Amino acid sequence: MEISELITILREDYLSDTFEGWEDASDAEKNDQFLWPDKALFRYITEAQRQACNRTDFLYKESFSITLVQGSPSYKINGKITFIEKVTMDGTTDVTHMSKAQFQNDFPTWRTDEGMEGQPLKYVMRGHVLRIYPIPDAVDAGKVLSIDAFHIPLEDITSTGDELEIPDEYHRDLIWWVLYEAYSKQDADGYDRDKGLMYLKQFNQAFGEYIPSEVRLNQLQEDASAHLIPAPYDGSNSLNSDNPDAGWYN
Repeated sequence: MEISELITILREDYLSDTFEGWEDASDAEKNDQFLWPDKALFRYITEAQRQACNRTDFLYKESFSITLVQGSPSYKINGKITFIEKVTMDGTTDVTHMSKAQFQNDFPTWRTDEGMEGQPLKYVMRGHVLRIYPIPDAVDAGKVLSIDAFHIPLEDITSTGDELEIPDEYHRDLIWWVLYEAYSKQDADGYDRDKGLMYLKQFNQAFGEYIPSEVRLNQLQEDASAHLIPAPYDGSNSLNSDNPDAGWYN
């Protein structure tokens, strides 16, 4: 679905935020007459995609790349990565993921060991920082780590010419998050908490419950066999206290 089509559906079918000739109006006319300007809807659509990808791993990319530097074991990965499926060096050698506890137990001299030639390669994640073992030496400098990973959208929506990144069949369901944001706007004419929460419920029915940030970080750092437990999201960025285990791994 085109961004322009999505906005037309929102304005005409749900928000009743139009005026005669609005589709061909100038930006100045739109900003003057719309209750929800295009720029606001672009922000809401951007967040709708991000929220959808929080709940479901829609987007996958091969070969996010990191170039190794002599003496540097730690590298910041792309902040939009949510789960790493595989890491290789120079596209051929597998690099094994380890938890922090495993790493410290198995490699007590990890702070000083250098040189990858002939060594089994390992990596550990702390937040969005990847630490590789052993530390690259002069021979290793310039080698490339390739990261195959799931991620949230890489680009924001800023115009009707932009493209949605999640699969086409889920585009229309993004409307529910946009409506939640629109009716949460602190404006006397637009604010309607009950209506906003109704649309949030529809979004959660379409994409699943919100996965808290702590769980997403653990997903990067811990063993891949750990299990994500979604958490009910009620519009207040809080976990539901009726489920004390929500957001933790089993």
